[in-house]
Amino acid sequence: MDHDESDKQGRSGSRHYIAISVIAGMVLFVTGFAITLACLPDDAAAETLESDVSDMYSSELSDSSDNGLRLLAGLMLSMVGVVVATVIPAATFICRANRDA
Repeated sequence: MDHDESDKQGRSGSRHYIAISVIAGMVLFVTGFAITLACLPDDAAAETLESDVSDMYSSELSDSSDNGLRLLAGLMLSMVGVVVATVIPAATFICRANRDA
């Protein structure tokens, strides 16, 4: 199929939507992944002395709800990114195949 024919049928526009959805999905996934990694506890917490454990536990209790919400937000943002990057192009290809059939 010639490039001009694809423009006349309006299919080149769907390529732009597919590219935009994949790029947006990847950006959402990477952003969510970075937020999730930032919310994970440090490995250095395992090396603290017993006297520091109670101080660390009390500080984690005060920050746990905020940190938990950020962790959940990061995971959800990653999942939305995966869905956006895969479902929109798949739906576009399925709709195009149904129209052509």
